[in-house]
Formats: sequence, C-alpha cells, structure tokens
Amino acid sequence: MDREAWNRCYADRELVWTSEPNRFLVAEAAGLEAGRALDVACGEGRNTVWLAECGWRVSGVDFSEVGLEKARALARARGVQAEWVVADLLAYTPEPRAFDLVLVFYLQVPAAERRPIVRAAAGAVAAGGAFLLVGHDSRNLELGHGGPQDPAVLYTAGDVLRDVEGTGLEIERAETVRRPVQTPEGNASRLTRSSAPAVPGRWSCPRSIAGDPPMSASLPDSNPREQMRDVLATPQPGTARSPQRVAAPQTGGMVADALLDPWFSYLQDRPGPTRLYDCHTHLGCADPDGSCFDVDELLGALAPVDGRAVVFPLAEPDGYRAANDQMLAAAAASKGRPVAFCRVDPHDGDAVREVERAVARGAAGIKLHPRAERFELGDPAVRRILALADERRLPVIVHAGRGIPALGRDALELARAYPRAPLILAHAAIADLAWIWREAAGRPNLFFGPAWWNTAISSRCSH
Repeated sequence: MDREAWNRCYADRELVWTSEPNRFLVAEAAGLEAGRALDVACGEGRNTVWLAECGWRVSGVDFSEVGLEKARALARARGVQAEWVVADLLAYTPEPRAFDLVLVFYLQVPAAERRPIVRAAAGAVAAGGAFLLVGHDSRNLELGHGGPQDPAVLYTAGDVLRDVEGTGLEIERAETVRRPVQTPEGNASRLTRSSAPAVPGRWSCPRSIAGDPPMSASLPDSNPREQMRDVLATPQPGTARSPQRVAAPQTGGMVADALLDPWFSYLQDRPGPTRLYDCHTHLGCADPDGSCFDVDELLGALAPVDGRAVVFPLAEPDGYRAANDQMLAAAAASKGRPVAFCRVDPHDGDAVREVERAVARGAAGIKLHPRAERFELGDPAVRRILALADERRLPVIVHAGRGIPALGRDALELARAYPRAPLILAHAAIADLAWIWREAAGRPNLFFGPAWWNTAISSRCSH
C-alpha cells in the first residue's frame, strides 16, 4: 500500500488498530530503563504513546499524515507528548546511535525496501540500547491465519538477521514460536511467529492494557493484521541463537464464555457492585498438553467484567525464571489486574532463591504443581518453600487434582507446621476431598480453590 492508500485506510475508521500498545512491546520493554526511543512506521501511534506514558522521550515516524494526526490526538487524550515525523522511510535517515530503544513493528514491504529501512533503524541504536522488530512470518500463509497474503512482504527471523548483519547489533534472540487464535468460524488455530526479547528485567509503566479486546478473537470487522502475528526481533546484547519452540495443536476447548455470560448478566443486575476475581489463571505456551495462553487473552477476558485474576505460568520444562518474569511484567503493565504468583519446581536447587527473587520483584504468592513436577507435599524441598512462605506470609496455591499420593495428609501437616502461610488446594482438592473437608475446620490457613473442570462438578463438590 502506498501513502495515499494508507491515508484512506486510516481515514475510513476511527482506529484501524487498537489504541493500546502491542503485547510484544509491553513484554519486552518491561525490562528497560526509560530513555530516548524511536518508533519506525508508527501508524496511529499506539506504541509511541504507551512508551511516552512510561517515561520515554519518543519520536514516531510514518509516511501517513492521517495516521499521525490520529497519533497526535491519542497523545493529547492520554496527556503525553511525543515528536511526530512525517517521512517516507526510504528517504528517512534517523540520527545515528542516538536512541536507547528502536522499534520496527509490522513493516510489511518487499525485501528490497525493507532491508535499507531496517538497516537504518538498526544504525540508530545507541551503545547499550535495544532494537525490537515485530512482523508477520513467511510461514503464516501456510500455518497461520490472517495477516498479509502477499508472500513478497512476509519474512523470517533469518531474513532479519541478514538485514542487520554488519550493523553492530549483538543478537540476543531471533526465533519462531506460536500463539492460538480463534477464527471467525470459531475454530482454534495456531500461527508461527518469531520473537526476541530485549534486555532482561522488569519495571512498572502507568498505562494499563486491560482495555484491549481479546486479541485471539477474529471479530468480523477486525483487521486480520491484528489477529495473527510473527515477531522477528534482534535486540542487543546477548548471544546469537535461533531456537524454535512449537506448541502442539490444542484440540477441544475450555472456554465457556457464551454459557457463563447470562449468569454474569444476572449478577450485574443484582443490587450492589459485582466484581469478579479469578483465583486460578495461567500464561505460557510450553505446557506438554499443548495449552497456550497469552496476556492479551487474559486481559481481554477480564476487561468486560472489570475483573482481576491470580496468574502463574503453565508448565515450563526449561525452568520458571523467565516465565515468572513474564507474569510480573503482565501485572506491572496492567496496574495489577492480574496478580502474579511465581511458580517453582522444588526439585530445582534454586527454588527458594527463585521465590525470594520473584517476591522481591512483586510476586504475591507461590504456585506448586506436584503432578507436573512429580513431587509429594511431604518432600523436604517443599517444606523449605513453605518455611519461606510462612516467614513472608505468602499464599501458596497447590495443584490438587487427581493422581497425587497422600495429598490430603501432607497438606494438613503443612498447614499445621506453617500456620502463617495460607495453603490453597486448587481444583477443589478433588484428590482427597472425600475426607479432608472434615479436617479443614481445624486448619484456619487451609483453603480450597474452586477452579475445576466444569460447574457441574464444582456444584456437586459444594453439596
């Protein structure tokens, strides 16, 4: 699309994209100290404005005058300032080595045009700065859903690595991963995307992204570019590598919003305020069962009901440090709408130190999964974690579904030994519910989490 085509596109709709920041930017910028930033091909300015809200001095560049007028209006509405530059990117040369963060998001142009633009953007990164590029992957045509259908404007992580070769960037990560979407027909699918994070670390930004609609939903009037995306990123310092993580296709479904909606409407009509708090949600895409949930899906589900949620990682075979940081970043970026719990594997010798680290960064509790990590609650390693929870008065959520030996016996002993640590047996403690409920009254710090397979089971458990 040329300049006039984009001007018409931006003029035809109030917002072509959402007004909230891109999820990948939120996740990756969460570890960076605010400085000077450049947003190349900024469009309607949602990422530029969010960075400004987070304390960055930002310049947004685009060739669409109409898009930048909408960006200025968004900045005024949010009470922030940014520099807006109308320029054809093929003729635009940013100030060399002047920016602490440079973004190139969804620049979908032929390779002959993309390469000089990307190289110029990479050359604008200051020493110690970061470069983040996000785009639709070439395999989206075959494996994904939505996005540009012209293969000439799609590319891979390898293409980006070649684009920035010789610019002085050190590649921390360039990879292809997947995320789930819901097609207009209601069928779950997955798209390959490529991603690379910026420098590790987390910090708080004032802007909430809780107002986003669920990005996994392909509504009839939604733009397919916002439905499925690839991230091709090359931030600085780190070791060059190109790992690939592919999530197994997920069959079946666990979303019952259509069935629950009438009940929520009924609650809303009742006198007094109604605010929902989901005590058991997950994020992650590495779980062995193929589940894959991202922060925008969670926030999109919470926003319509003005809800909050406890969130912790799905299983991460490679360890939980990075996954815990993702939870903390999601909580910080959305003003605590999700409340982050850290997850640890007691078999990991650094489990207690990881809890201490995560709590210092804002984690509000601990999640343990005896079945996934194959341990019993009576293990000495678990007691060390509970001792820390008792000292810090941290709640501990324990997966208590079927197939966990001696769960009830060990849970009662832990509740007795560590009375200042609230111990929450998830999934209605179904493993030992037949008898443990009789003993629960004598353990005031023992609780039962209601998250279970369906409302019929939970209803039977409550009678």
